[in-house]
Amino acid sequence: MLLSNLGSVEIQLTQTTVHLTDKQLSSAQATAQLNKPQLVLGAKGKAVKELQKLLIHWGYCPTINGIFRQTTLEIVKAFQYRVFLKPAQQLSSAQATAQLNKPLLVLEAKGEAVEELQKLLNHWGYYLTIDGIFGQTTLEIVKAFQRRVFLKPDGIVGNLTWQALYIGSPNMPILQRGSKGQAVITLQETLQITGHYTERIDGDFGSITDAAVRSFQKDAGLVADGIVGSRTWYAMSKIFAAMGC
Repeated sequence: MLLSNLGSVEIQLTQTTVHLTDKQLSSAQATAQLNKPQLVLGAKGKAVKELQKLLIHWGYCPTINGIFRQTTLEIVKAFQYRVFLKPAQQLSSAQATAQLNKPLLVLEAKGEAVEELQKLLNHWGYYLTIDGIFGQTTLEIVKAFQRRVFLKPDGIVGNLTWQALYIGSPNMPILQRGSKGQAVITLQETLQITGHYTERIDGDFGSITDAAVRSFQKDAGLVADGIVGSRTWYAMSKIFAAMGC
């Protein structure tokens, strides 16, 4: 993970991955990052370019220009919160469950709950003004987040959206050959977007879907076992984050 005080970057990546692609970081590469310079607002050069490329690798969208400007700073902060939260800000499963008591939010809602929603969206790499007003911009960002975690993109912030905002990852079932239903339809639609599935969307996890899943997993640097668990769902969710670039 990337450890740093907010607003500066001291690259210290520790990551364990399986079946890495050339775009992913091996443990040897991660260890090598310990010798990287500390970066702050106003910094320039190759190290800043490397930082910006790493942020893109994890689904953020900075311009790769080698200049540590305000935009890069805000994205770094979002990433820092994502991987190394302060104790008071960490989000446990108990806290996520507690969000089921949050109010339903729709377009034109106002107040503290909307401010919390906007802060959570900023927390996950979306950038909007925190004004407590659920306007059109907030609506579109909510829809984008819902797509990212495989919820219906209706812009309505109910229990499932609140929970996803606190967890930050898709809460989807484990799928494998023989599975059927709406979750398989979502899987097939996503694999269609990535170009791994070209057949009819039928909600049936058969041999063709199995082959598409294995192909996606291989390309994503995952174990190509055909089982769609949390790691595969998360890898697929990154394609929606990248669409905002």
